Amino acid sequence: MCSKETNFQSDPSGTIIGYQAKGIGGAEEGIQSILDKQYVEGMSVEDGEKLALLCLKQVMEDTIRPSLVDLVVVDVGGKKFTRRDRDHKNQIITNLPSNID
Repeated sequence: MCSKETNFQSDPSGTIIGYQAKGIGGAEEGIQSILDKQYVEGMSVEDGEKLALLCLKQVMEDTIRPSLVDLVVVDVGGKKFTRRDRDHKNQIITNLPSNID
């Protein structure tokens, strides 16, 4: 989500869309709306994690819980993949705002 590079997606009609933060799947519209308002180019990994979980909190039918989501950070430059543990996710979720502006 925090890439400094523009990524691209092609929809079924062949339209190519450039983006730096993208929601996909069943809740794509809701997630994309939040990202359009809150994503800031060059944001920190920590802020990206908060934003990712905030997006999920807003679109999930159930209450967001650490056991329901996976949170992974990929360091492309260092070729490192880090899965965040339950305590890390819980700390972020506990401090998320109840709703967004």
